[in-house]
Amino acid sequence: MGVVLLSLVITRLGTVGQPDPAVIESLFPADLAHLQKLYREINGAELPGGLPDTV
Repeated sequence: MGVVLLSLVITRLGTVGQPDPAVIESLFPADLAHLQKLYREINGAELPGGLPDTV
C-alpha cells in the first residue's frame, strides 16, 4: 500500500518523471525508507496522535 501511495504522490523522481509502483519497489531500501519518512513528516504523521497541531 505504501509503495502505491508514494507512486501517486511523487511527481518527479530524477529523470524518470512520475514513477509507477514498480519503480518505487526497485529503490534501494534506504531510499524507500527516506521517502516514506519524508511523506510522514510532510503529512503530520510524526506528531503525537498522528495529527497536525494546527488546521
